[in-house]
Amino acid sequence: AELRGDINSHESKSGAFSFGGDISDDLAASLMFGHEDKTSGADKDSLEQSYLLGRASSEPTEDLFLDWVFFRVDGDARGFPEDSGGDRLAVIRDPEKRDFRLEAFGLNGEWDLADRMMLKGSTSWPSHREKADNPGIAAGVWDAVPAVSGKRTFDRLDGQLYLLAQPTNEFSVTAGLAYDREEGTSDDLIDFGEFTVPADFDLTRPSWSLFTELAYRPRPHLTLQSGLRHDMPEIWQQTDGGITHFVAS
Repeated sequence: AELRGDINSHESKSGAFSFGGDISDDLAASLMFGHEDKTSGADKDSLEQSYLLGRASSEPTEDLFLDWVFFRVDGDARGFPEDSGGDRLAVIRDPEKRDFRLEAFGLNGEWDLADRMMLKGSTSWPSHREKADNPGIAAGVWDAVPAVSGKRTFDRLDGQLYLLAQPTNEFSVTAGLAYDREEGTSDDLIDFGEFTVPADFDLTRPSWSLFTELAYRPRPHLTLQSGLRHDMPEIWQQTDGGITHFVAS
């Protein structure tokens, strides 16, 4: 177990508590809780967030190894918008505000099928939620940037499974498939002062892939590789007229 904390001259502070170890002969795990309350010392610049990180690894059998990881952070940030001039030069004195939550899960596995042959797989799922309120940037050297506020989401699921074989010490072959699916939305309003304009966005993009790779090592310091990959992406986009579907290969 470990407990740590720090504080600096700008009154930024953080702390975390973690513990872990071997639960059994074939299972190990760790868990960490933390909180941060930070500022750079600039006016209206702050970041406050709490997080949780968990990891575990196990060997259910002599031929199988699994590794998990989970992460979550909740927080809110304040600060002048990028290129606004900061706390010294910004004409609009309202800060940009962001409230967010990020979660991520990952799993990796290895399975020894036979001598010189292994099956590997991995998957991950990150998810992001954000509510933002940007006051805009006043006109200066560049044109003004209007105020924007709204909610955004992003989810992604990806995974791959492949077979790795090494018939000889000099030759190896890899073959497998992968899947990736991304979903993003935004529900924004752009404020031009006299009127507002909706800026909604909704996009889904799944993709399948097939791949193979050959490697040959005729000498200890020389490796020749050849690979082939075929991607089959699709795009689903929500528009005012309905759903638009694109397919590419």
